[in-house]
Amino acid sequence: MRTLLFTCLLVTGAFAQAPETKDTPAAPAESPALRATRHSFMLVSTRAIALFRSADTIDARLQATGATLHPSTAALRMRIEHHLDQAGKDIDKGDLTHADEHIKVADELVNRLARRIGGE
Repeated sequence: MRTLLFTCLLVTGAFAQAPETKDTPAAPAESPALRATRHSFMLVSTRAIALFRSADTIDARLQATGATLHPSTAALRMRIEHHLDQAGKDIDKGDLTHADEHIKVADELVNRLARRIGGE
């Protein structure tokens, strides 16, 4: 039995291929426009996340007293998330024109949220 198992292992091992050792070609360099769009996207996204966390903290404190954030603040957050999601999808598709438009709108909405919760 051991001999049969060993023979099977040897036979199947002989058919297994070794992983390719070729060097994979380097990914093409990003264009300056793509790099700038990604950078803008990351800046706005990072700021939005920080404000979302602040808003969550404020909301938790308000709920402890029986109050809540104004519904328009929650709607503003959803609009920011939508535009950032769309910008990310557009970047992935290589549609930088639409990505930049969504980033610009998201940035304006982030500024509005910052004024509303006192983060600016």
